[in-house]
Amino acid sequence: MNPIFQKALKIIQIRPYSEGELRDKLKKQFPDQVEKIQEAIDELKYGRLINDDQLAEQFVNYWSQKQVGQMRIKMEARKKQLDEDLVEKILSESDWNEAEQAKKALEVKLRTLNEKDKYKRKQKMMRFLQGRGFSNGVIFEVVE
Repeated sequence: MNPIFQKALKIIQIRPYSEGELRDKLKKQFPDQVEKIQEAIDELKYGRLINDDQLAEQFVNYWSQKQVGQMRIKMEARKKQLDEDLVEKILSESDWNEAEQAKKALEVKLRTLNEKDKYKRKQKMMRFLQGRGFSNGVIFEVVE
């Protein structure tokens, strides 16, 4: 059996990897064997051992439960080398609501926010939501 394919199998047994992540990981160990790496990845795709569509769906389901905004979800998807359009499509087809998630996140934050000055309190709430990756439109909607 091809040693690159064997190494790829060991890697994906630990956790699911996107095609891009797996390619990068294999390139570090086999830098001059780009064609064989692609062959191994194609074989894994054919055997349905790696599937970026399925991984993107699982990824979005996981991150949509974490009270973060769409920008944060997309940023995390980029780290995993998942197709941003695919992630956006999955989000739009789901019942995930960014404003609802922002409200939930803000409810938790308000329990610990001890700022008396209204202006400073509002600024802190907005920075908190920006840090969580919510869009400016949603932030203004929730904070007002």
